[in-house]
Amino acid sequence: LVVVGRCRLAGVRSCAGDGLRAAPVVPETKAVSARAASLSTFPVRRANAENGRFPSLRGFGGHSQESGHLVIEPKRGVNLSHWLSQSDHRGAKRRSWITREDFAKVRTLGFDHVRLPLDEVQMWNIDGSREDDAWDLLDHALDWAEAEDLRVVCDLHILRSHFFNQESTPALYTDPAELDKFCALWSELAPFLARRSPDLVALEILNEAVARDPADWNRVSGAAFRAIREAAPAHTIVLGSNWYCMCETFSELAIPDDPNKILT
Repeated sequence: LVVVGRCRLAGVRSCAGDGLRAAPVVPETKAVSARAASLSTFPVRRANAENGRFPSLRGFGGHSQESGHLVIEPKRGVNLSHWLSQSDHRGAKRRSWITREDFAKVRTLGFDHVRLPLDEVQMWNIDGSREDDAWDLLDHALDWAEAEDLRVVCDLHILRSHFFNQESTPALYTDPAELDKFCALWSELAPFLARRSPDLVALEILNEAVARDPADWNRVSGAAFRAIREAAPAHTIVLGSNWYCMCETFSELAIPDDPNKILT
């Protein structure tokens, strides 16, 4: 059991394919909700557009089709949940929830990357303006990760128009205005993240798409992919398959013709 800030991690899955490894045990010093237990899930495959196969991933970012060189090779990661996502905490409590010391702890425990979920309601006010404190925390998190030699995968986790556990069809798939808004969010977030090196940050389109019709997710993810790529031409984009990123839905996924991507 690993405790990072208020996040609990039961184990780590290596993207090299060697299964779930038990993490070192450390004392639990902060209260943890059961919902905070989470894994950075990167048993992923890089798409091969030529033959449709998914060779084993050994890194993300800085990929060269000519040389096959991958600049970074993430092996073990922690999902920093319930900080800038799935939390009602604001102000001092949010600022103290995860700190530079937690990033140092992540590195000391042998992890090489973190996944940083971002909720729309945390990052943007209802009128679409930035929630300045949250953006400052995001900027600090990227500083802390870089200082600790950790890579970061930033994802838009919960939108006002999309929640992975909602019972009804999310408006993201039915309302064109919500798709436009989603792309606009990425058009603002992606250049902010792209100020950092492609070797440091990857951009994940959305956590666990739940489109009832896979064509809807293909339409939404394609539009978002284009918005991200326009703002971040050199950064790796992470694209999940539909219905909770299930492997069974890869056959229905429209994969962008772009060499610098990860499928998960």
